[in-house]
Amino acid sequence: MNIAIIGSGTMGSGITQVAATAGFEVKIYDTNLDALAKSKSNLENTLSKLVEKTKIHIRRIITF
Repeated sequence: MNIAIIGSGTMGSGITQVAATAGFEVKIYDTNLDALAKSKSNLENTLSKLVEKTKIHIRRIITF
């Protein structure tokens, strides 16, 4: 299943993280490129930590 998230603020990033962690393919959209870049950085850091702790496994690299 694919999920699209509109907005990369706190709520959008949180929903993206939960959906990605659950194994869904997630695309996040925002008209503010700075907010999108910040969200990408935060998600990469958070998901990397979960991988290190073996809480999740990477299947695909995050792309925006």
